[in-house]
Amino acid sequence: MRNSIIKLFVLSTLCSVFLFACGSVPPKDGKESTPSWILGQSAEFPSARFITGVGQGDSLSDAKERARAEIAKVFEISIESNSIDSSSFSRTSGTEAENRHNSSSVERNIKSHTNQIIQGIEISESWFDKTSSTYYSLANLKRSKAQLSIRNRINELDSATFETISTSQKADLTIQQIRLLSRAIDLQYQRHNLNKQLAVISLTGENIPSKWTLEQLIAKRSELLGSIEVAVYFDNNPRLQNALKSTLANHGMNVYDSAEYLIDASMHREKIEPQQGWYYSYSSLAITIKKWGKVLGGQQWSFKSSATDKNLLKAREFEEAEKILNKQLIPVLFEKIAN
Repeated sequence: MRNSIIKLFVLSTLCSVFLFACGSVPPKDGKESTPSWILGQSAEFPSARFITGVGQGDSLSDAKERARAEIAKVFEISIESNSIDSSSFSRTSGTEAENRHNSSSVERNIKSHTNQIIQGIEISESWFDKTSSTYYSLANLKRSKAQLSIRNRINELDSATFETISTSQKADLTIQQIRLLSRAIDLQYQRHNLNKQLAVISLTGENIPSKWTLEQLIAKRSELLGSIEVAVYFDNNPRLQNALKSTLANHGMNVYDSAEYLIDASMHREKIEPQQGWYYSYSSLAITIKKWGKVLGGQQWSFKSSATDKNLLKAREFEEAEKILNKQLIPVLFEKIAN
């Protein structure tokens, strides 16, 4: 009886081993079965709950990095779309200089927040295809986690906007009100675009209404800008003096021969010996901001120009100076006057 039991146990064990072996035998073509997630199907990480990305490479680390990058692309596409949206909105609501400032500032801040979100990406699976000697990795990011991060950031932006607008309403100087309103507009541009990002990630078009509209904030700032009177003087340089006037006028400011605020500007250049048919120069552009003769502050920029012709070199210098004024003048003006 005991021998029969032992024989039965041995036979049962052998059968179990045989069955396990049969279940582990690869397909008849000699290849391992490909995980379903490589084809974009994962029961464990459904698209309704997760953003997933599959990466492949010659090494496991490359595969993991590319899987993470696939998820990051979802946010990059959203950022690109948002930047276009901001530019389209700006063309109907602000000046050309405002458009460049707002678009670049918004994109920079959204990218910063996006980098924080994608830190939560996890590598959940990896697989090595022996036939092609290729590594595959599956990365995932919980939609709920990304949505919560964006909602929290939107709430922070709304709180900051409320504080900024409240401070602006209490400010004594018009220029201070303008600078604070510009800050509020920048915050709401960020919010506007994060809201669109939230709609993409949530799959339901989720949208969090704002208490303020960008149109109203921009209209109020334009009204205040129109009350600022500025005079400009550019030492022996009519072309750059006109560039100064145009930059200020494009922002809605009134430019006069004599006014409360004066922007005193100058440019100096240092020629460099020609080298291999090229002409070079170093230039410095400086502005001093005054209020009824009192110096409030100033700014200086240095730049290098080059050309194959002397006359063209001078034109290049003026072009670079005009670019600097168009991009940097207003932020410096707000900073020096409001302090």
